[in-house]
Amino acid sequence: MKKLLLTLLAAAVTLAAAAGGISSAAELAAFAEAVNAGGVATSGLEMSQNSQKFNWTAEEVDAKLHQIMSSIHHACLEYGTEKDGFINYMKGANIAGFMKVAKSMVEQGIL
Repeated sequence: MKKLLLTLLAAAVTLAAAAGGISSAAELAAFAEAVNAGGVATSGLEMSQNSQKFNWTAEEVDAKLHQIMSSIHHACLEYGTEKDGFINYMKGANIAGFMKVAKSMVEQGIL
């Protein structure tokens, strides 16, 4: 599985760079983070499927992964959009992650 994810990462970066989609090291890092998030989400879906003894179709997995990645993107937009309109995905992802943990702690009465 890890070999497949690394192969997909290399292919995705190569395609994006060839299409002119990556023009700086910062863009490459952001792209790699997005690919990593997709890999982590895929692993989470695999663990869920195994623990619940489900057999999802490829289309179901794709739909679930699309929803997860879309949610990550929207959270990054919500928390990472600067006043000048620049979207700082790293900042957005970090704040979104913090907020998710903080909200859970409040719901459990820890904070």
